[in-house]
Amino acid sequence: MAGRRKTGRFAIIGEYSAGKTALMTAIAYRDFLQGIPIYSNYHLKFPHTRIHSVEDMDNMQQGTFVMDEAWYTFDSRAFSSKTNMLGSYILSKLAKRNMNAYLNMQSMDLLDSRFRDRMQAILIPQVHKQNHFGKPLILEVQAITKDKWGFYNFLPKSYFFDVSQVLDLYDTSEELDSLT
Repeated sequence: MAGRRKTGRFAIIGEYSAGKTALMTAIAYRDFLQGIPIYSNYHLKFPHTRIHSVEDMDNMQQGTFVMDEAWYTFDSRAFSSKTNMLGSYILSKLAKRNMNAYLNMQSMDLLDSRFRDRMQAILIPQVHKQNHFGKPLILEVQAITKDKWGFYNFLPKSYFFDVSQVLDLYDTSEELDSLT
């Protein structure tokens, strides 16, 4: 199929202030610079489509979706909710829609199991270098991939992301609500 790119569904997990949103924003900005449409549930200071509801997610086509604090919407304690079921259905269709999805949270167990099961990899950022204000400049990212049997394996090397250029492209103090 012409124009189709390899797609994936990625969880980004880590402690508070570990650089999860910075990593996600850096990935989204890189894709934006390559002409890929961006969808986000948080405000970005570059062109993107803001997602306010799970129904908005169903309209996403060909692009990159970044979702900050995904567990606010797809909470593991609300496993039978309409929101979780619809979101899971949409997430399963993203590859057919030529979409990448990056969902961040502090821990995988916060996210509904249907979402956890559909993640192809887990990215775990840690601040490698920070400025004198404590803002991350370079993140070291460990990746865990899932094999065809559903087992996760650590990749043998870390990846380094310079996030210094994206720190002003989002608001670290933005308070998010769950998607409706």
